[in-house]
Amino acid sequence: MACIVSIQRVTLVLSLLAMLPACQSGEKVLPMNQVGPLVNGEIRIGMRRAAVVDKLGTPHRIETAGNIEFLFYNAPWQMSWGATGTIPIAIADGKVVGLGSSFYSEHRNP
Repeated sequence: MACIVSIQRVTLVLSLLAMLPACQSGEKVLPMNQVGPLVNGEIRIGMRRAAVVDKLGTPHRIETAGNIEFLFYNAPWQMSWGATGTIPIAIADGKVVGLGSSFYSEHRNP
């Protein structure tokens, strides 16, 4: 029993240490109470830009590629391999036209 508890503690400590670089980076991140729309599907194709900003707040970064504006939000988590949880939301003509890093990779300027 003591071995199981010890393994659980080590796992917890390692998990917390894995998130530490994201906490120390100084980059702005969404507060936990604001991240809900990103994980529960509230941000949808066709949604107006103003509604996205109402739900998530001011974007942490904005990029433009042609007629597409990408709003970037830094989620409060970090992947195990060190990639941060940055979520791009693509806007064209004032509405969401795509979400996520694969859409961003396909549509950003080369």
